[in-house]
Amino acid sequence: MFSIIQRLLMQPISTDLIRASIVTSACNYKNVPKRHLDFSKVPKLVEAELDFQYVRGSGPGGQATNKTSNCVVLKHLPTGIVVKCHDTRSALQNKELAKIKLIDKLDLLYNGEDAIENQKKKFLLKKTLEKKRRQRKRAEEKAEAKRIATSKTQSSESDSKIE
Repeated sequence: MFSIIQRLLMQPISTDLIRASIVTSACNYKNVPKRHLDFSKVPKLVEAELDFQYVRGSGPGGQATNKTSNCVVLKHLPTGIVVKCHDTRSALQNKELAKIKLIDKLDLLYNGEDAIENQKKKFLLKKTLEKKRRQRKRAEEKAEAKRIATSKTQSSESDSKIE
């Protein structure tokens, strides 16, 4: 899996890739350090278990899209999972992206709670809860400081009235 992601990351990213908002395990969630994720259970793809088909794409793009067969349909034979990828105009890039999407789906199927996507969700939930806890604590500290300040001003006002 790392070799596929590294190959994609080493290539210059085109504007087509950015606009396509690709959903992959490598860039699905931002701000999730890889050191917090366990990649040991991610399934490996065996080329003999894959069936590739190049079909004509569809959607916006007109004649250039409709005439070329650069849409990749990838089928994992043991599970029957089918992934279709037509994110870029390059058949080779679509093939690599289809492999990454298939790895994500297989990871969810085989690992469930331990899948990379679920690990990222757990990490972000934990991070969000920690941020909310800190915000509440800071708000309580401000309220306490404000209460103390108002009580001091009231006590000083009452002391000046007594004198």
